Amino acid sequence: MLKLVRDYGSGLKPPTYHEARISYLKKEVDLVEEKLGKYKNEWKKNGCTLMSNGWTDGKGRSLTNFLVNSPSGIVFFKSIDTSEFIKNAQKMFELLDSVVEEIGEEHVVQVVTNGASNYVAAGDKELARPAVTRFATSFLTLSCIMDSKLTLRSMFASEEWANSTHTTTVKGKKVVDIILSDTRFWKSIQFALKCVDPLVEVLRLVDGDAKPAIGYIYEAMRRAKNQIAKNFNNVEHRYREIWKIIDTRWDFQLHRPLHAAAYYLNPK
Repeated sequence: MLKLVRDYGSGLKPPTYHEARISYLKKEVDLVEEKLGKYKNEWKKNGCTLMSNGWTDGKGRSLTNFLVNSPSGIVFFKSIDTSEFIKNAQKMFELLDSVVEEIGEEHVVQVVTNGASNYVAAGDKELARPAVTRFATSFLTLSCIMDSKLTLRSMFASEEWANSTHTTTVKGKKVVDIILSDTRFWKSIQFALKCVDPLVEVLRLVDGDAKPAIGYIYEAMRRAKNQIAKNFNNVEHRYREIWKIIDTRWDFQLHRPLHAAAYYLNPK
């Protein structure tokens, strides 16, 4: 910005307080709303995922961020001060429900939250599948696709699909080919789930607040790696590269004396 001011020269007239506070701000708000409108149109067309995550600011307030994920990307939706009811599962459920209503119930495919106990309790009301927001969204999406494999296949054989305008589009034909004919697609999902499912359980342990996780990480990772090997029938060449990736991240981030001490001193 300063470079542009310099290039313009001494004749530049800065905006007045009123222009900066009213005119230009309104233009920026309108621009953001216009960009958001494009995302909202896609939510209506293809559906979306509502993601929520809680954090505490420097003043000790509990804030909950809501983001919406769709094929076009992630959009920040809103942030709400939940300090007064953060521990109340019913209130958290009502809050999540109100945000779903605001977006449109028919557009929200799934709700993904973090693993805190209040979100888990809210999820027991069948609104959400509690998970680790940043890490598990893609995993949950793949898991839902695999769980819906037969339903998806049946949908493309239905009369409703046959009468849909999507049947004649390039994208529609491509999706049908993937779901009904591309065996590599389903095998790839199965492979990803076998690798990631045990790791998501570790992330739930770390991200949750049911118990301090530091004394359990070593054992949890050992079990996760063993489960991954078991998922591939203990055939080493099938999971060897996955273990290498895990070990690289483990050695770089979590292999610390503090974790080892906590594991050693854990009575369990």
